[in-house]
Amino acid sequence: MYADIEKRNERRRERYYEKRQDITYVCQCCGIEYQPKEKNRDRYCSRECADKQKAINKVERLKRMEEYKSIKFCAYCGIVHSAGTSTYCSDKCSKEAQSLKKRLRTMSYKIVDCKCCGKQFMQEYKKSKVYCSDECVRTYGKAEHRHARRKRIKENGRVDQGININRLARQENNLCHICHTVCDDSDYKITDEGYFLAGDQYPSIDHVIPLSKGGTHTHDNVRLAHFKCNRDKSDSIQ
Repeated sequence: MYADIEKRNERRRERYYEKRQDITYVCQCCGIEYQPKEKNRDRYCSRECADKQKAINKVERLKRMEEYKSIKFCAYCGIVHSAGTSTYCSDKCSKEAQSLKKRLRTMSYKIVDCKCCGKQFMQEYKKSKVYCSDECVRTYGKAEHRHARRKRIKENGRVDQGININRLARQENNLCHICHTVCDDSDYKITDEGYFLAGDQYPSIDHVIPLSKGGTHTHDNVRLAHFKCNRDKSDSIQ
């Protein structure tokens, strides 16, 4: 099988070179006609011509770069000018730029990037505001809280990945382990901005030994509790 494949490939190569023998090319460096002897030699007749043309192209490219460096652009309007070493194309642009700098110095705001979404906004000088809106403040705060919580859970030891509210509700008959009354999973509302607000009777996961006091996120340390009961319990141990 492999012998047949090798013979077939050899025959293909022979037909390929037979076709190329009938083709003539014009060298782009010296201009003479030639028949290529190598597979990829279809622009230059020899390696010397290829190296020579490569050097010529490099010199021309450097000349274009030097010409581009000599071009001057106005720092205010952006058009090309030939005013020597001047930054502006005319006295009008120079005066407009100076007046703009003076206005910027008297302004009490500066442009900064939002720490959460990256959007630019106007920030007052001598202020430490880094968010463009209250929504970004809440979003970034929640993300930092989740990150700190995950880090504390990992530091406390073993973690059970299968913990969720629905499983706890089935195991504990949907009863709060603090007040021993039924939890209501429909006690919530969605605001006009799309935020989820849990009510007092909404079920939540409570850590019997709080994470802040070394408790683990495992099945033997989590119980079902009302959102209000969990909030009132805070980080105390009952």
